[in-house]
Amino acid sequence: EPKFCLLQWDDIIRENWPDGRGRMLAMFAGNFAAYLGNGTLARLLKAAYPTFVCAIYPSSLVILLVLAAVIAAWLGATFTALFAPAAVAVSVAIGLFAIFVARGLELLDRFFKIYWLNRIYSFNRQQAKRRVAGLEERINQFASILAAARRQDQTAEILLIGHSTGCQIATAVLAETVRQLRDTGVRPRFSFLTLGNNMTMLSWQPEASWFCKQISTVANQPAIDWIDFSIVSDGACFALHDPVAAAGVQRCDNSGNLKILNVRNFNLYSKASLDSMRFNKLLLHFQYMMAPETAGEYDFFRIVAGTKSLWERYKNQKSITNYEGVRLRIFKSNGPADNSNS
Repeated sequence: EPKFCLLQWDDIIRENWPDGRGRMLAMFAGNFAAYLGNGTLARLLKAAYPTFVCAIYPSSLVILLVLAAVIAAWLGATFTALFAPAAVAVSVAIGLFAIFVARGLELLDRFFKIYWLNRIYSFNRQQAKRRVAGLEERINQFASILAAARRQDQTAEILLIGHSTGCQIATAVLAETVRQLRDTGVRPRFSFLTLGNNMTMLSWQPEASWFCKQISTVANQPAIDWIDFSIVSDGACFALHDPVAAAGVQRCDNSGNLKILNVRNFNLYSKASLDSMRFNKLLLHFQYMMAPETAGEYDFFRIVAGTKSLWERYKNQKSITNYEGVRLRIFKSNGPADNSNS
């Protein structure tokens, strides 16, 4: 009978989940400047244009909003100045600008979820610099739980699952678990499932060489069976993108523990459901952990509660390599075609 344990860290991310329009505007500007300045946006554009669009559109929309607010304020002030004192015209300009920005941010977040993305990108920046209070201590606690479970039962499958930014945390937890078990004589055998991962957004940060080392620890551990699932149309992740190669990690000769697989969402849902996901990127990004409408190769609940181990379930699936469906034509190579059937 499966046993489940939720490794909870939402309290930490909530403490780094700022509110207030002023702070959000500053964060939009900070994220755009940081990711542009350190070359992340350029690398995204070359590697995966849906992820690039997802990274760039929150700040781009806010810039357009501020420009529109400035124009509205100028027009309002110019018109008011025709029949009122200058002080009144200035007040009208300030009021129009504030109302325009406040209402515009509300609408942009409602339709495009710009706050959610903005906060995630900001969290990644702080995480790369190891400035998230309490996070490393929590990762060590989680690793201790996994190590204790492995020592207690050295035969049962222990499946660790990470989703989105949680894949970064899960990788760090697994690397620390391997370290804790290193001198115990216990083989660090684990199943590792990453869903909609955006590990590359962290590993590409100049300050995150420590995370690349953690990826190396996990990728070069033959006892870890690692399956990475993504949806091609999910711009909030690096779809069918090798997080190990992207981190610049060299694999050992006997390692090959990572399989990159496609959820193939179009086989699991009706056209109406797919259409709703197409216009709701937040829903699409969390679809990995929802039950499909039609039985298929990917079923989250069969994976976590079924009788087969993760590797046994997908041992005959061929890992996708050199996928270029998310790259712009000018950046595509002339190498062999991928096998994603997307």
